[in-house]
Amino acid sequence: MVRLAFLAAVCLLTAGLLLGVANSQQDLPQFKLSNEACQQPVVRKELRNLTSDERRRFLDALNEMHSRGWFDAFARLHDTAAHGIHGNDLFLVWHRAFIRHFEVALQAIDPGLTLPYWNWGIDANNPESTEILGPNWLGGNGR
Repeated sequence: MVRLAFLAAVCLLTAGLLLGVANSQQDLPQFKLSNEACQQPVVRKELRNLTSDERRRFLDALNEMHSRGWFDAFARLHDTAAHGIHGNDLFLVWHRAFIRHFEVALQAIDPGLTLPYWNWGIDANNPESTEILGPNWLGGNGR
């Protein structure tokens, strides 16, 4: 139990430091770790369950994040932290804070958005043919 409390404290400190670095780059919207978000949880939809309007708004917000340099700032932050965070006890708490910060940035562009998720298990046997990487979503599978 002491180890878990220690890991949680280290993780919150790490997440706070990393998010502070992210906030200092590219004028990202400010994100504060707080308990307020727990009082009004959001329901995330799987990408394929978004309406066409929700999909358009989400993609428009991603494009706007990219044009403002925010998307690249998040990519750099994730790349910087990936080796130290992935594969250890800090991953889940850090990644939850990272995803929430990303959602706050989306909501700075369109307050009605929530970050959808991709149930990659649906596409696990043939990921290169998923519609998520197609022209109606992210534009391609890397080819």
